[in-house]
Amino acid sequence: MMKTMNTASRKTGLIVLFNHNYEKNIPIIKEIYQSRFSDLLILMPFYYGDDPHVISVYGNSYTFQSYIVQARERIMAMDCDSFLIIGDDVFLNPSINNTNLHEKLSLEKDTFYIDSICNVSLGEYSRPILEATRFNPKAPGLDPSVNRILPSFDEAYEILKNKKFIGSTRLSVWKTFFRKFKKPYLKNIAYNRYVIISRCYHILRKIQYRLMPVKMPYPYVFGYSDFIVVPRTRMAEWCRYLEIFATWGMFVEMAIPTAMLLLKDAKVSFSDNISLKTGNVWYPYSPQHYATIEATIDKLLLASSTSEDLSHHFPKEYLYLHPVKLSRYGR
Repeated sequence: MMKTMNTASRKTGLIVLFNHNYEKNIPIIKEIYQSRFSDLLILMPFYYGDDPHVISVYGNSYTFQSYIVQARERIMAMDCDSFLIIGDDVFLNPSINNTNLHEKLSLEKDTFYIDSICNVSLGEYSRPILEATRFNPKAPGLDPSVNRILPSFDEAYEILKNKKFIGSTRLSVWKTFFRKFKKPYLKNIAYNRYVIISRCYHILRKIQYRLMPVKMPYPYVFGYSDFIVVPRTRMAEWCRYLEIFATWGMFVEMAIPTAMLLLKDAKVSFSDNISLKTGNVWYPYSPQHYATIEATIDKLLLASSTSEDLSHHFPKEYLYLHPVKLSRYGR
């Protein structure tokens, strides 16, 4: 149910985050967004150029929360009330700019935004179950004092449980994701072969986790993290949690929403509070949704021979579409 909120004019800075070094897309990003966002920063791994809008960061794309942490001083120097952080292949609705984002999202002051947050123990998504054993709060060589500002394991569990975002730290449920076959079957035999392999993989994983559950090393949640809004007032403390999670090697789409929920008194708003649709292929985790968004993006790309065309043909009912690969429009 969409709510009506007081969204007095507040200014938003835009941060475009690249997972990988792809400098050819810098001019395209600036061309698309500079006229709409007077405060624009681009986070680019291993960038060695001199563009003042680009901040060079380093690290692994699986933990790209570290990119935000590395750039926080430049981010905090932006003249704005909140920060919209998007992936480089997220294409924003052309009507969104630096003065109307809070209204579009019905976003109250000092509030985070993320599309949704998932209770991992329900098994709705496979990725966070796979990632459960790939980070370590007690890794060899890690000074234990790094964890001192975080809630303890039990405290974190109680915080997330009270917010109804966790039911157990024992993970035994795997939701199968069965991609749809393409017709005609013979013409698409290569793709359909891949679908069969993917379905077998999911069936085997479902059996594996039913027989051999895994336990979270630390309580966490999961959520789409290529479109988030962070209020200036919470950025510094949110980054402190992110730097610890990056040090642990926690996957970014676990780290970003978990840090939001664990912050004391933090307010978080979700997509069920807005009228626009969200256009990410993986959220919700549904083959039908995947096919719908994939077809929507394909239609947009087919109609757009230039990056300017993307704005002209963008479906107005969507907040954003992702992924939209901009490299095809490079000069």
